[in-house]
Amino acid sequence: MQKHDDVVHEISTSASSDAAFKILREEAHRLGMENVSWVMKPPVAFEDGKIATFDSYAPEWRAHYFENNYLACDPTVKHGLTSMQPLLWSQTKALAPEFWEDADSFGLRVGFAQSLWDRHGCCSMLSLSRDRVEFSQSELISKLPQLAWLALIAHTGMIRHIIPAETINAPASLSRRETQTLQLVSTGLTSQQVADRLRVTKATIDRHMEAVRSKLHAENKVDAVVKAIRWGLI
Repeated sequence: MQKHDDVVHEISTSASSDAAFKILREEAHRLGMENVSWVMKPPVAFEDGKIATFDSYAPEWRAHYFENNYLACDPTVKHGLTSMQPLLWSQTKALAPEFWEDADSFGLRVGFAQSLWDRHGCCSMLSLSRDRVEFSQSELISKLPQLAWLALIAHTGMIRHIIPAETINAPASLSRRETQTLQLVSTGLTSQQVADRLRVTKATIDRHMEAVRSKLHAENKVDAVVKAIRWGLI
């Protein structure tokens, strides 16, 4: 995959949801996957209320999926609405054999999915798939962390094009030192490396990052960087 901070910056500054999704497709291909799907269920308070869907599937499968209302019975979607545990498609095939037999006829056979919820009530799920070759244990060990990271980037990067920023809380301003710290963190430096660069202790940097995460309502460092770029804070 590209250097993480490059991907974060690209998707956070993308001009549209289609441009952001194109970046996700490129990252999926780097992971050896042929198809990518991203689905987002907005907060209950969001007046539109529609589920947003983006995918690179064949138009025939997309039409077939919605004509048969598979969104209501897709076992991966059901899982994503109740758990943030990564999911292999093979784990659900016994639960919906007819659905998977249908998907198989369109070349959708091997995949995994990662869902993510945030404190604002947004729920999204990223799915990556390929035609053949089940995942080996070693491949899962190496790729599942990358899938989780990509799901987080997709969530924060895509949502800004779909839900107005004010709907999910505008951020507070950052202090000069918090801004410096976050700028250095966004380049991939560790807390200790940032501390060395600014000639302070690691504990001080950790306090700055905790303040940043609190102000931006961020789940972690990556989320903080994405949101700060989104709102022009760094």
